[in-house]
Amino acid sequence: MSDEYRGIDWCNHRIEELKRERDRLREALGKLRRKHHMCEDSYYSCPKVGLDHEGESCTNEYADYECDCGADEHNAIIDAALQEAGDD
Repeated sequence: MSDEYRGIDWCNHRIEELKRERDRLREALGKLRRKHHMCEDSYYSCPKVGLDHEGESCTNEYADYECDCGADEHNAIIDAALQEAGDD
C-alpha cells in the first residue's frame, strides 16, 4: 500500500471522527435549551410559558407576549451555535 493511500485513509478516518464529535456536540447543545419559566403563581410566569407547558399561561394581563424569563435569548445563542456547526 502506498504512503499516499494510507494518508488518504487517515484523512477520511479523521473526517469521520470529526463528524461524530460534531454530532455529539450538537446533541449536547440541544439538551441545553431552556423552557419558558413557569411559576406556581401563574401571574409571574413567562408570557410564553404556554409554548413549553401545555395548558399553562401567564395570568398577568399587563404582560405582552414577549419572553421575560431569558429563555428566548438563551436559546438564540444555542441556535446560532447549532447553525454554525452546520451539517455535512
